[in-house]
Amino acid sequence: MDKSSDLNNGRTLLLSQAELNKDYRVVKIAGGSLLHSRLHSMGIVPDEVLKVVLKTGGGPIAIAIKGVRIALGRGISHKIEVKELT
Repeated sequence: MDKSSDLNNGRTLLLSQAELNKDYRVVKIAGGSLLHSRLHSMGIVPDEVLKVVLKTGGGPIAIAIKGVRIALGRGISHKIEVKELT
């Protein structure tokens, strides 16, 4: 399945595939309890809205959530499913 075409269909995609300066809603976090706990402490929980503010080729991704900017490693960004807000 090609996740890059999912934006137009209202389906979910990985945070690592999200585009800059667009709003997304967190749908699901695919990880264990340690990852859930860590992301929860940063405010990254299902139904929360975030925006990708910095994205480099293979490095971390910076997001804005609840008025705070947070850098996430690529590995973590591959475990967060989001849906674009229209």
